[in-house]
Amino acid sequence: RRVRGSEDSMSSNRVRKGNRGNLTTEANAKTTAAYNPKLTRNERDRLAKHPHTFDLPLTEHQMEFFEQNGYLVFRKLFDTELCNAIVKEIFERSEKFFGVKREGDALSKNNAKLPFHYCLDIWHPPSMYKVRQDPRLYSIYAQLLKTHKLIASIDRVSVKPPPSLSGNPSCKERVIPHSQSSVYLHTDINPWFYDLNKPHIQGGLCLEDSPPGGGNLFLIPGFHKRFDKYLEDYSKGKFGNDPLPPPSYKSFIPFVDKDTQETEMIEIPLEAGDFVLWSSFLPHNGGPNTLCNHWRLHAFTTFVALDGTAVSEEVKNKNLAYAKIVKQSVHRGTKPSTFSTGEAIKQTHTEREVGTLKDLNVTWLGERVFGVKPWDN
Repeated sequence: RRVRGSEDSMSSNRVRKGNRGNLTTEANAKTTAAYNPKLTRNERDRLAKHPHTFDLPLTEHQMEFFEQNGYLVFRKLFDTELCNAIVKEIFERSEKFFGVKREGDALSKNNAKLPFHYCLDIWHPPSMYKVRQDPRLYSIYAQLLKTHKLIASIDRVSVKPPPSLSGNPSCKERVIPHSQSSVYLHTDINPWFYDLNKPHIQGGLCLEDSPPGGGNLFLIPGFHKRFDKYLEDYSKGKFGNDPLPPPSYKSFIPFVDKDTQETEMIEIPLEAGDFVLWSSFLPHNGGPNTLCNHWRLHAFTTFVALDGTAVSEEVKNKNLAYAKIVKQSVHRGTKPSTFSTGEAIKQTHTEREVGTLKDLNVTWLGERVFGVKPWDN
């Protein structure tokens, strides 16, 4: 397995047709200019008129890396004290709502309620609001999405317990070897129904150090730049797949080019406080946690754009609808009805997690990224 521990992108080709006719609903098969994260002078001047958009200016290197590779890592963006507070709140809720405690391993009785993907229905650890309304994180997304009008996502946490220790009571290191092909790569959005030239970005915060083999993010760097060719090959059944694309309402689409996965996929080890973001057109997934006595703890969060050249009209309207969902979720302290992609969320475990909006110490910026107050122009 290739491991990428260094720092730190995104572009695409054109919109396409498939064997179900015109499949791209966003641009109605209209070619759009390829996205480039670098800001023009006009884009920079326009952004600079608004608070916090350049609280953490992206370097030329970061822009180039993101354009070429489709991901960025911001080392120690958040301090360990905040990460520890979020972890404490996660396990308070996991025990209260699901009986999941920080003890034992993957086969322990108390961990049996963890879903197979290890993403828990915990959406509102109070300390996560410091992340969601952090001006530096906001500024990163504002620059990449080329607009100040952003909405923060309300998303889940990943809680991966250690592997089974049965038969390995004294193990200290990796106990379960795994192949490249055992990682279930996918995209969270359905690429047949998106303009590949418009950026869609995901992200997450590492809450505790996670070395290689610890259940980290795996991805194929640079694949966003050749996704069009992949869809073309897919439509011909080149990978032994059903050539018909998934229906438009489906998200979390499996990546079926196993040869590319075997040769190009890398792991992104992280430390507590590191924030990683990546293009939604990169096949990715969290790998298995193979380390004894190690819990992989990760909190997902991102921003979506409400206007600007980096978002299509269709996705803009979807994001405007999501802004209302975020506002409602924050006010109620309950799980949202959809993900930021528009995918519906099962309304199970709908317990109220936090108190009132006032209890969350929402800032001027927070009021806007949570949809409580409108953005100015």
